[in-house]
Amino acid sequence: MGGMANFLRQYHRSKRGNRAKFCPHCSGAARKPANGDRVIDQHEHRPRRILVAEDHRDSLEALRLMFEAAGFEVITAENGLQAVAKAQSERPDIILMDMMMPSMDGFTATRTLRDRALTTPIIAVTAMEGARVRALEAGADDFVPKPIDFRALCRKVKRWLDGGVAMPAEGPGSA
Repeated sequence: MGGMANFLRQYHRSKRGNRAKFCPHCSGAARKPANGDRVIDQHEHRPRRILVAEDHRDSLEALRLMFEAAGFEVITAENGLQAVAKAQSERPDIILMDMMMPSMDGFTATRTLRDRALTTPIIAVTAMEGARVRALEAGADDFVPKPIDFRALCRKVKRWLDGGVAMPAEGPGSA
């Protein structure tokens, strides 16, 4: 959990007034536009929405803060059932899905969303050994192993929002 604690310390140090001006882990890639404090979807003129499905509160809070600091509207879910419901009702632009959650795991939630024809990019997030292949088979578009490398996560989110393609995962659990 040292990574999360370190992120929170850096986030709070970077704040000016009420909000941080950029994500300290995106190397400027997610800088907000000068005329506003949100990352705007140019086609719909609304803040980009990211659904973060994570059952560990510290991880959920760190991810929420990171993406809010980068200008996203963050929707949270603490289990797979909530993730499925919120993905359908809130229509996020991208989903970060923990694979090991109560009520419904991320594999089942991802499969359920794909069975319901949801095409929103889903990035699987887990520390589970060998989960990459299983997550991709369930319908995830990409994979980030835990502990989370925030810079790599930001790059993947940006790539998918820019219409990118899946990149090979690196690190433990990516087999």
